[in-house]
This record gives sequence, structure tokens and C-alpha cells, in this order.
Amino acid sequence: MTYYFLPQIPGLKCKVTIANFPCVEGFVKWPLRQHVYVTWSDGQQWRVKRIGALEPGEMNIFTEDELSKFDSRTAGSFVFLWPEVLPDTMDSLISSEHMETVPAWRANMQLVSSSTSVSYQGDYPRQMVELEKGSLFSFGPLFQTGLGISTKLILVNLRRSPIITSHVLRLARFGARKALGKVTIYSNACNIVNLSEFCDQNNTPLSLLCDDLAGIPIYLSHDPCFVNMSLEHTHQPAELFMFGARHVVQRRLKSWWLQTGR
Repeated sequence: MTYYFLPQIPGLKCKVTIANFPCVEGFVKWPLRQHVYVTWSDGQQWRVKRIGALEPGEMNIFTEDELSKFDSRTAGSFVFLWPEVLPDTMDSLISSEHMETVPAWRANMQLVSSSTSVSYQGDYPRQMVELEKGSLFSFGPLFQTGLGISTKLILVNLRRSPIITSHVLRLARFGARKALGKVTIYSNACNIVNLSEFCDQNNTPLSLLCDDLAGIPIYLSHDPCFVNMSLEHTHQPAELFMFGARHVVQRRLKSWWLQTGR
């Protein structure tokens, strides 16, 4: 199963389109009616509220406004589908192979301004939810820099445990062998980090490193009025390789970068 996230960015509205059918051509018709839940951590437990239901073959759009009716901490809210009625609180998130298909069961997360929008697949997979500890190395060669352009990092983390912990995200420019600074990020949240002060005008790739927290890094570049926007995601190092022990190579790469960036 997957969880879906809605980042909260001033000046933009966020919505997620969720389908109660898999994106697999010729797949057997999905038979289950599913409840739509929003969940967030209070630091001790997962709070759970039902916000709707989807019949087999249906889809619907859910917005941040709907989530705020249930939770004032919408930066740490996640949406998911489940066929059974759930209690109001849970000690840990559900981790199940429910809804797992190849290709993966997707949703669409959209950031909307008054004139345009950008979107991303917007799901957080079960395999990452199960990680009790991880690390992050990300570099963003695709996001835009320049006069009047702002860049924000959307760093999403979700764990089974409801405990919220703080972590240090380090920023560096390896081409110049230069450490740029540190910021605090949190588990079980959609962290929003303004990267504009760390970007230069030469489109030099910016590297992000965290020793003890994994997550999905997404980069939003935009002008002051959100007329022009770009949304980019960087993949984990294992995605740069085909065949073989890809994740062994990833561990070696991340270890080198994490040590070098100190």
C-alpha cells in the first residue's frame, strides 16, 4: 500500500487525485470499496480520520482545505486508502502489500497557483515507511536558478512509528568543495526548505545530505507570483545503475558522499 502527501506552500493550493483502481493494463477488475483516511502524528500516536470513500473504479480529488478540517498540522498529514473501518488512533501505521502492483499504484499530487500548476506522482511507498533508519544523498541538477527565481525543497518522510524526531540536513556544493550550511528537518512530515540563499547563478548542482533520515526529495522552482513553476524529483543512486547488486553500489556511493560532505 502507499501513502499520499500534500505539501503546504504559502501561495499555492495542493490537491491529490486518488484512484481506486490500479494503473495496469488488463489487470483484473479491482473489487474493493475503500475508505479514504487522513492520518497525522501527535508525537505519541497516529491520529486517523475518515474523509470519504471510493467505489471500485472511482477516483476523486482531495485538497488541503479538506484536511485542515481534521488537523491543524497539515504539513504532517498523509492520505491513504484502506478497505476496513479503522479506529481514531493507531500505535503504528499499517504496512501491507495491499494495492501493490507492477507498475506501482499511483496518485497525482498537484500544486496549483492562480495561473498554472505542476504535479508529481505523490506517493510514499510501503518499503520506505518500514525504514526505521536511513540516510539521504540528493543533488538537484534540474531545478532552475536565476534572477527572480526561488527554489524550495519538499522533503517528505514517513515512518511507521508516530514519534517525531529532528535531524540535520547538510547542504554542500561539491564542485567548489564548499559546505554551505545546515537546516533542521523532521520525521513524519513534508518538510519545506527554502534553498534560494544556497543556489548560485551558474546552475552549479546543490547537494543535500542527511546521515540518519531517508525521504523523497522534490524541488520546486518558481517566480514570485507562481506564474512559472517547475517541479523536479531526484532518484536514489541505485536508479543510475542496471542489473547486479544495485543497492550495494548505492550504499557505497552514499557512504562516500556522506563522509566527504562533512
